[in-house]
Amino acid sequence: MTSTCIYCNKKYTNKSAFTRHQLLCEFSSFNPRSKNVYIEETTDLPSHPSLVFAMQEMLIKMKKMDTRIEFLEKENSILQKVKMSGHKWLTEHVNPTTYIEDILPMLIVTEKHVDMLFNEKVMDVMQRVLETSIIKKDAPLAHIKGRLYSYHKSKEWSHMTNQQVVCILNQIHQQLIQGLADWRKSNQNELNVNDTLVIKYNKTLGKLLELNFTIDNAIHRGKTCISNVVDYEVKNIIEIVVE
Repeated sequence: MTSTCIYCNKKYTNKSAFTRHQLLCEFSSFNPRSKNVYIEETTDLPSHPSLVFAMQEMLIKMKKMDTRIEFLEKENSILQKVKMSGHKWLTEHVNPTTYIEDILPMLIVTEKHVDMLFNEKVMDVMQRVLETSIIKKDAPLAHIKGRLYSYHKSKEWSHMTNQQVVCILNQIHQQLIQGLADWRKSNQNELNVNDTLVIKYNKTLGKLLELNFTIDNAIHRGKTCISNVVDYEVKNIIEIVVE
């Protein structure tokens, strides 16, 4: 099979020879401007030294990339998510100025708290006493993720016991009872002539006296009051490097 050049009609039986001839023949047919454009387009290629230098730079970058990938894979292999306990977080972040052993004298019931008893639930009033008696950042009490903690003179945090909770609740409870008794003395004359006020006083006294912190439900409600005052919102998931 023969091939014919489209520029000079010369015939070839060898395909590679025909291809070389036709390229040259095509170039010969270009006008001067087209020849210059063709030369610029086909000869603007990097030299051999330039290609070697570019390859060296590429190899260096690839080596650095491989090192970085290897480091990240190793780093990820030694990272794991762990839960930080409330005790650990408190030890690292909260240093109260008072101790659980000294908290009872800090709990102060005022006349305003006693007046609140006539219109509000006893536990709500007790929480209000806690709010006005202690400052969270200085308090030897803390609540994190459903657990109560107490701070001791040994400068250590520990899980708060039911006994400690009941001691705090009883202290406030007794002061409220005493405060209501003082209110009765101060308002005795009006009580003698005002049956409505007597009924209101008796109802309030009954609310106080029926509260019993030997019952689990009452202790639970008391814990909720304390928790609301000294709650810390802490994320319990962190990432650490395991050696």
